[in-house]
Amino acid sequence: MLDVAGAPRDALPVAHLVKPPVSVRRKQLVPPTLDGAPARLQGSDDLDWYRAEPLRETGHETKSGIWLSDQMEELLRAMCRMSGLGLCDGMDQRRTLMQKGAFRGADASSVSGLCFSYKPLNAICQRWQVMLIALKICIISFAKAYAVSTQYYHRGLQGYSAGPYRHYRLETLLTRNGSEGRSIFGPGVSSFGVIGLSGCSPRGSLHDGDDTAQEAVPSFSGAVGSSFLVTYSQQRSMTGWYMETSNEEGSQALDPAYYIVWGSNDEARFDDDAECVLGRKDGRWWQDGDTVDWCGATWKQVGAPKWIYDDTPSLKPDLDKWFWFVKLRTVLPTTRGTLLTVQLRPRWFLYTIFALARPCTVSPTAFAVLLVGNLHKYWPHSSLPAPRWFGIIGMGIVCSVGIISAALAAWHRVWHFAAEHFWDFVAHMAGAAVGSMPGVPMSRALYVFTFVYMVGNWTKCAFYFRNPFAKPEPPAIVTLVMALSMSISRFLAMRKAKMLLKQDQTRYDDLWSSLCTEEGCKSLQRLEKAVNSANIDGTNCCQRNHTSSDALPQLLMRQPSLEHATPADRHVAEMLQLRANVWGEGMLQVSSISQLYCQAAIANLLMVERLKEWAECCSGMFPLMRFPGEEQVFARWSEVHGDARKEDMVLWPPMKRHGRTFEKLFRSYRNNASHLLDISRNCMILETVDDLTTCLETILADKNVKVERIKNRMGMGYDTSETGGYRDVCVNLRVVNKESVGLGSDLHVCEVQLLLVQFAHLKSTKGHQRYVTSRNVSGN
Repeated sequence: MLDVAGAPRDALPVAHLVKPPVSVRRKQLVPPTLDGAPARLQGSDDLDWYRAEPLRETGHETKSGIWLSDQMEELLRAMCRMSGLGLCDGMDQRRTLMQKGAFRGADASSVSGLCFSYKPLNAICQRWQVMLIALKICIISFAKAYAVSTQYYHRGLQGYSAGPYRHYRLETLLTRNGSEGRSIFGPGVSSFGVIGLSGCSPRGSLHDGDDTAQEAVPSFSGAVGSSFLVTYSQQRSMTGWYMETSNEEGSQALDPAYYIVWGSNDEARFDDDAECVLGRKDGRWWQDGDTVDWCGATWKQVGAPKWIYDDTPSLKPDLDKWFWFVKLRTVLPTTRGTLLTVQLRPRWFLYTIFALARPCTVSPTAFAVLLVGNLHKYWPHSSLPAPRWFGIIGMGIVCSVGIISAALAAWHRVWHFAAEHFWDFVAHMAGAAVGSMPGVPMSRALYVFTFVYMVGNWTKCAFYFRNPFAKPEPPAIVTLVMALSMSISRFLAMRKAKMLLKQDQTRYDDLWSSLCTEEGCKSLQRLEKAVNSANIDGTNCCQRNHTSSDALPQLLMRQPSLEHATPADRHVAEMLQLRANVWGEGMLQVSSISQLYCQAAIANLLMVERLKEWAECCSGMFPLMRFPGEEQVFARWSEVHGDARKEDMVLWPPMKRHGRTFEKLFRSYRNNASHLLDISRNCMILETVDDLTTCLETILADKNVKVERIKNRMGMGYDTSETGGYRDVCVNLRVVNKESVGLGSDLHVCEVQLLLVQFAHLKSTKGHQRYVTSRNVSGN
């Protein structure tokens, strides 16, 4: 632990731990920082401020009738100096930097713990494990962009879609009237052929260098069973095909509703087996593969009525296979003799925007998150936004690309493209919406994206290919692996954390078993009865602000007319009215950590005075100062009270350290500062359970405090797995006497732990170190 000057406390000489007389300390008073650490002014050797013990000093009464001790007056003066020096908002500024990932205060947490913290992307983008994953995402996205651009350039702009083959065949598998298999006796078309780079059928003009009149006209063309076969004199590549509906009147019912275009360089033999030309004998019309044997020749599928594009990432794309032909019906015109031309060349708005824009967005987004996260680490006061905003912007672009592609496809009536792109938009939108919510674990966003994406993919494949698992989706697989890795790492981290505390938990459990005797159980039942009789519902316990309507009457009571009020009262009244006008009365929860520490510093002094009175009534004990290596000693307050030397030896707990406050804020409280109830925390040691019960009853009966919540960890049915066997009674309360109301700390919730002396003796430095390690591993 370091003080403000950076010197480790463990390295301080022993002489610094010996407290000078009260009279000397009054001359050396050094204003503390709000976490209780000494300010370490030049030439000051005083180290007692970090313990924040309230000294019984003289004081005076203010004009408002509030008694201020000398130490309280020094504290208020220190706060005024801090305000004048511009230090009062230091905690909130540090919190802002941590939200951007610019502060290295969370380095002690495990990666799995950070994944379940508040705004995890800001916290983990500086870890090498996450940086490695992000670099892999960049490489995969770049590979996908390379594959997409290569396919589009070679096949979409200047290349062929399939071939070269000498023989092409259009096989009708389903007709308009629902016939399939051996019920089909003809192809249902009067002509068929393939087209080249010109994109024109033989009826059109030929301007391509590869399309000559001789090459474009097949040497054989005719119906063969349920297929229409064309043969060219030389091998011919294709960019699509043309077909003409039957010329016979009333033949609309025999038009193809689903067909496949095949290509082959093998010679088909019809004489050996005439049955091969008939329709399929087994299977439904959608049950086919990429290759088939037909009449002694091997045929490869090169076309179908409808298709989607293959955008699977690969550094070496397969240019011969970049279509996924879907099993969807088509509707041909009912006008007889209609010539139809089908081109496999992709339209730019259906392929380039959807398949190229996503990887070109994901790769820079992942790189920007890494770059900005590490810039914030070494340049904390930069004006760059938090890394998570780059992730949100990138996901927003991906979502926009999906919805724009869906809209363009729907505009051109390519409905299956529109459905695919729209569901892709829904999946990315769901993942982005969940991931952008503050406090939501990153794994949950990945699970949501994976679930929505895979459900959409399964539904699409079941509809397109009649097989839910026909087409793999790498994005869903990658995100699923990442989410499972986070969950497994979290499980292992929690298991490791429990193993670290297993030894201590065994000792605590043995002690608890020794307390659960017949007499001990009666005492524990009395304690539980006292807790239940208090009937306190601490569900909504949090740090709250005064409302303007609540605070203004207190000022008017002191000054009936604000025109004649003191400058301080007038200033406070104006600020309360301003808050009411800007925020209204609904902003009741405290959101400023600096405000909490100011209130806690005041409430802590007032709370210790109450602790002394309670200790007098129930034989309460407090720890005494000790040298390193010595065993901790506890002394009853009734025995040390009145002896100035012994009182000076009492160790009063400091306020919660800044580092631990931010850990709890981001790990457990989702950046809600109003849930920080233990900034001002104190502990009283009791010898027996009966003494502990008496102390609790004394606290409940004290009119100077208001109990807000009681956590009875001494209950018979309490599960100690979360605390590693440790047990106490934790009371959250507010000091509501005249001094706290006058100083504005009457709504600040403090924490008082009532602890048995047996449990206090079991707490050790090494045990606490194990607890801290366990806490960092689990991210709690």
